[in-house]
Amino acid sequence: MEKLMTVADVAEHLRLNREVVLWKVRKGEIPAVKVGTKTYRFYKEQIDEWLRSKSTVKPEAPVYPSVVKRRTSKKELSPVVKETATGAAAKKAAASNKERQLLVLEQAAALRAKIEKRVGKPLPDSAEEIRALREERAHRNS
Repeated sequence: MEKLMTVADVAEHLRLNREVVLWKVRKGEIPAVKVGTKTYRFYKEQIDEWLRSKSTVKPEAPVYPSVVKRRTSKKELSPVVKETATGAAAKKAAASNKERQLLVLEQAAALRAKIEKRVGKPLPDSAEEIRALREERAHRNS
């Protein structure tokens, strides 16, 4: 049977504070086994799997040679062509992201109009008026 890890072991393994580990366990983010009323134990495999699932490592960019001394075959160029196609896909994704952002802004404007119709217009920002009144009062008191 494999040895279970304690909160301190997991904190050391993840290089986190013990309290952060406990907080994440209580939120249900880190897989744990509750032993008793206040004690948690962890399976190392589950912790490593959880850690892998949280990984946001991006693939490395290809390194192209600065000088080509011989002719390159089509087989050698195929990864380069694929990477270039991936770059085009990234540009297309960025464009669609921009469209999504515009759509969200339009939805927010529609929601604001709906709220204004139901509740009325929000109160104007009175910061400038308050600042002017404070300056006037300070000027009078000097």
